[in-house]
Amino acid sequence: MTPSEVLRELEDRAAIHELEMRYFFAVDDRDWTAVRACFTADARLDYGVFTGGVDAVVDAIARGLSSFTRTMHHGGNVLIELAGERARCETYAVCHHRLGDGDGARDRVSALRYRDELRRDAGGWRIAARAVTFVWERLEPVAPAPAPRPPGAGRD
Repeated sequence: MTPSEVLRELEDRAAIHELEMRYFFAVDDRDWTAVRACFTADARLDYGVFTGGVDAVVDAIARGLSSFTRTMHHGGNVLIELAGERARCETYAVCHHRLGDGDGARDRVSALRYRDELRRDAGGWRIAARAVTFVWERLEPVAPAPAPRPPGAGRD
């Protein structure tokens, strides 16, 4: 590969990784416009419990997350395969979903595997197809927060 080809590949990999992470941040911020911007207009999406085009799936995600007080998606392993103006990307994620507040709060923690097909368009890389697999899930009570330390207290 020439130096310019190596640079282009590195730029593409960085842009795809950033897109995957931008999706997680947008979901946690409940910024549905930003979530939609991660996908091509004709994207085919399969989240297991709901499938369809971008608008239908993003609306389903928004409805599904409305019952949670907070969410935090952690993107982990990312494997990118480039093929010119197309790419495949597989991302593992652990997703934390807080149900309620106070003594009855619970955390729903899910491990997911995102398998994406991407296309580069004039605006950059976008997800053209996505299949999501639930790997495992658990529901657990939230532990109470530790008591705050008084000013000047020793450190552990």
